[in-house]
Amino acid sequence: MTVAQANAQLQTVKRQLPQTTEMYQQGAPFIRLCKKMQTFGFLTSIAADLLPHTFTPQLPAAPGFLRALSLEIIVSGGAAAGGTYQPDAPFSYINQVLFKDINNTTIFQVSGFELYLINLFSGQVADSGMQNPTAMPSFSAGTAAGNFQFRLLIPFELNRSGYCSLAAASQATPMQIQIVLNSLTATGAVYNAAPANQTGQTIQVKINQLFWGMNQGSVESVHPDDLGASHQWTTAASGQNIALNANTLAIAPPISGWLSTLICVLRDNSNTNGAGPARINSLPTTDLTMRLDGVDVYSRQLLDEMQDKIARNFGLLLNGNGADPAQPLAASTATPGTALTRGVLVYTLRDDVAETVFAADTLDELIHCAPGTRIEVAGTFGANGTAPLTLSYTFGVLVPTDNFGLPYTHLSY
Repeated sequence: MTVAQANAQLQTVKRQLPQTTEMYQQGAPFIRLCKKMQTFGFLTSIAADLLPHTFTPQLPAAPGFLRALSLEIIVSGGAAAGGTYQPDAPFSYINQVLFKDINNTTIFQVSGFELYLINLFSGQVADSGMQNPTAMPSFSAGTAAGNFQFRLLIPFELNRSGYCSLAAASQATPMQIQIVLNSLTATGAVYNAAPANQTGQTIQVKINQLFWGMNQGSVESVHPDDLGASHQWTTAASGQNIALNANTLAIAPPISGWLSTLICVLRDNSNTNGAGPARINSLPTTDLTMRLDGVDVYSRQLLDEMQDKIARNFGLLLNGNGADPAQPLAASTATPGTALTRGVLVYTLRDDVAETVFAADTLDELIHCAPGTRIEVAGTFGANGTAPLTLSYTFGVLVPTDNFGLPYTHLSY
């Protein structure tokens, strides 16, 4: 690199001569050498025919390392009235998001509502309340005509170093994504009552790819730390039935890797107008306990203690046993509630740098889980809902390439 030197007598300053390319700096952090970029992924528009739909687009190569997918759903064109919405709507419109990387490893296998909770509480999207999809300019509350719009991120990188970004530059071994949408019928996953006339509605699905653009250096020398590591999200239900007014221990399904986030959702055994089991306000209020291999991590925690902690961590309201915002997507609601989290518990292990969970987290507090690790959530559940109740678990798990030691990538920030 040629540099013009400073000369005090001539009153000149040191400056870099112009050039068209940035030279590779040996040993520099990955995020200094690569730039955040975005490229088109997928777009389709179809008539709303009241049937479920499955989209399996082949995403084009992104010349670098994939940070996240931006998924937008738009239902528009409805001109009638009478539409009301289910409690998990509009995010319940997505039945499943399934994403596999170029090695056919499943990175995401969750529902739309679970992806909504991941946006809120993963620490991978934003912080201080700005990770809330309903607070974004792109969000449009559901109307009586049945129209709504929302955007969810499908995040891959785990912190600001680009750690867990996915190699995406090869078209020969493409990534795989499947988006399954529920039907828009009355008493379905979205509508409690459907609009009077849906013939004019259209469905639009957009996917854009957010990625780190590759530097001129080869991928062997310029890449995120521990290339091949991933942060994976899956959901499974506990095998225990929870009786009303009973002290119950709900065992989580086994996982393997480094646990970063655990989101629990309590549902009852009813069929809410055809939408399936409803989230229910019967969470333990005075003896909420999380155990790891028989040891209490949180012992007899008050529910409002967890609510306060989540407010500090994420800048969001955790409704818990409170009601979701009344008719959160009704036509008369100008501002939706901050979070649709009735029946939701959140345990985060990403508050080691600061109380607020944000992208500079160092991952020091993540818990290593082997297949035999036993995670349990217990307490005295309430009287609301139709028994038996069920607690489901959504896991955020870091899987390093060796699966033994956590590479502390914050050392190279």
